[in-house]
Amino acid sequence: MLTRLGFFLHRRRNLVGLLALGFVILCAAWGGMVQSKLSSAADDFDAPSSESVVAAHELARVSGSSAEPDYVALVRSPAGIDSATGRALVSQVVGVVQQQPVVGRVAAPFGTPARTAVSADGTTTVVTAYFRPADGTAARKDALALKDQLDRIQGVSSGGPQLVYAQIDDQVRKDSSTAEVLAFPILLLLSFLFFRGLVAASLPLIVAAVSIIGTLAVLRTIVAFTTVSIFSVNLVTALGLGLAIDYALFIVSRYREELAVGGPPEEVLARTMAGAGRTVAFSSGTVFLAFLALLVFPQQNVRSMGIGGLAVSAISGLAALLVLPAVLAKLGPRVNALAPKRLQRAAHRSARPDENGFWYRLAQFVMRRAVAVAVATAVLLIAIGLPVLGISFGRPDAGALPADASARQVSEQVDATFGANASSPIVVAVHGPDGADPQVAALAGQVRSLPGVAAVQPPVKVGAGLWQLDVISRGDAVSDASQTAVRSLRALDAGPLDLAVSGEPARYLDQQASLGHKLPLALSILIGTALIALLVMTGSVVLPIKAVLMNLLTLSATYGVLVFVFQQGHFEGLLGFTSTGSLEPESKVLLFVLAFALTTDYGVFLLGRIKEARDSGLSNTEAVAHGLERTGRIVSSAALLMCIALGTLMVSKITYIKELGLGAVVAVAVDAVLVRALLLPALMKLLGRWNWWAPPGLRALGTRFAEPAVSTPAARPEELETPVGTR
Repeated sequence: MLTRLGFFLHRRRNLVGLLALGFVILCAAWGGMVQSKLSSAADDFDAPSSESVVAAHELARVSGSSAEPDYVALVRSPAGIDSATGRALVSQVVGVVQQQPVVGRVAAPFGTPARTAVSADGTTTVVTAYFRPADGTAARKDALALKDQLDRIQGVSSGGPQLVYAQIDDQVRKDSSTAEVLAFPILLLLSFLFFRGLVAASLPLIVAAVSIIGTLAVLRTIVAFTTVSIFSVNLVTALGLGLAIDYALFIVSRYREELAVGGPPEEVLARTMAGAGRTVAFSSGTVFLAFLALLVFPQQNVRSMGIGGLAVSAISGLAALLVLPAVLAKLGPRVNALAPKRLQRAAHRSARPDENGFWYRLAQFVMRRAVAVAVATAVLLIAIGLPVLGISFGRPDAGALPADASARQVSEQVDATFGANASSPIVVAVHGPDGADPQVAALAGQVRSLPGVAAVQPPVKVGAGLWQLDVISRGDAVSDASQTAVRSLRALDAGPLDLAVSGEPARYLDQQASLGHKLPLALSILIGTALIALLVMTGSVVLPIKAVLMNLLTLSATYGVLVFVFQQGHFEGLLGFTSTGSLEPESKVLLFVLAFALTTDYGVFLLGRIKEARDSGLSNTEAVAHGLERTGRIVSSAALLMCIALGTLMVSKITYIKELGLGAVVAVAVDAVLVRALLLPALMKLLGRWNWWAPPGLRALGTRFAEPAVSTPAARPEELETPVGTR
């Protein structure tokens, strides 16, 4: 099929180019403002049907305002909060907050009931605002508007969950622009060197433009029907650019090889599509199927990443298989134009790799010492991954923001002044018959004696048969004490009263339970689809299993590095973050899928070329050496460029986006340097002919999906001496 597609694209290259240009223009017009439509709300990280979310929504619906503080104003008065000056300052802040239409109720140190505290020295207090139910975008805008007004009052600082996510929104947009400014010049320079010419180096930009702009238009369409997280934009930009470079490098390199062999232009393109096109099709299909695993999770943030990954992998693959070949057909030998003589000679050598090449010699060296290399590499990967045994997770909060963000500063000051979790209580929705106020009051006394509980606020009746009880736990939301308090509350026998536990500590517990419940299904989809795709491509049962096991080694090393850096706090100054002693769990789920997809992607590149060599009649050992020689430079170059593209996420000042960027870079680097160059050739040598074993029925799959051969003319003698870039 891809062979016929190559012939078709050569004939219709002008039409395909015009259609691609029209597609980009339309998508840019539709998807250009998508970021303003995306969400970064706190509940993007929650399981929608969990007890904590259902209880919070019920309390908000009945009371007309959120169950937990949405906005926190930290008020300082050197004269004392209880002085005339202090009281006037608090009253001024309360007045400003109450004027906001979004605010449903306000809690301050004076009035009935008094639901906020005053510091031990009497100079500091908090005024907390509970917003009326609203969508995340509107709430964030209201939080920013309120901050602008309170910033004019001396002695007042603003924070709280809605402001945290508003400032995260703003930071993500800034980081995205910064990353593009930093990455593009580096990528352009390296692309020029790796593609060996200015014309060839511009080709991945064409694929990237189609894939990224097309994906943003897809997200703009999807957001009309469901919520999509703003963090998906970072993934789409980095992954779209990385995949575009990978696929373009692979197809352009193969096209140059076929140009060197010679033949009619349409056959050159057809042979390219039959070889590299088939590999890219399997690669993009594998990445696409991997992101399906994220759709099983109910958290909107994870699902959004899945949607973005599905869209960008599909469109990147289509752009590489439709638009790029049409451009190559238009360029022909001019793909090597605008290159210095030195790069022309390098391109000529790369188009005709031989047994003296570096990667061929490396493969032979490794296979002569297969046992030693396999054992040493595996032990090294396991050693790097050992810190993962102590992994600890936590929820994203104000600590994810840079140190100069007001929401983070207020959060740290509130915790230091009033105790951890003071502004994020465990919220208990108490259901009972009307007139059960005495029983609810007695319940509050009973709750005070539970493990992990530091204090209990007086219960508040929010509606017929419904009360809210705020419980302050000992420690922050993810501490063992807070989790013990949540479990104790849920296990409490309250007699005629029914309890539903919410609040930040309960949401964290429910999030962990939800992720853990869905993880086996997600892993089954991820590993199962990779096994099937590789089985279909290679016709072997052994190679897919081996590839999955090597991927898992790479991932263990990746998570080991993340624990060492972000959880244990190494290199804080160098990377510009403050360790919270834990990792954000949802981004780690995304990283697992992303890294697994990319490592499988590079495995497809190498195994596809090894299979071609073996199908041509070479022995297992020779096929491995020739396959590595043909792909070693390409995969290494692609990996470096992918590291730069995904490494732009590390520029972010949002800690868990930085974690995702470093994790992706480590996974790609480990896979390219240790696994593809050392471990895979060693294992291929050790297994020998068993690499290609499969039951007859399954082996036939590799043959069924193989491309028919296109006649390859013998190269003319004069072509062998003519530099590729001069023809």
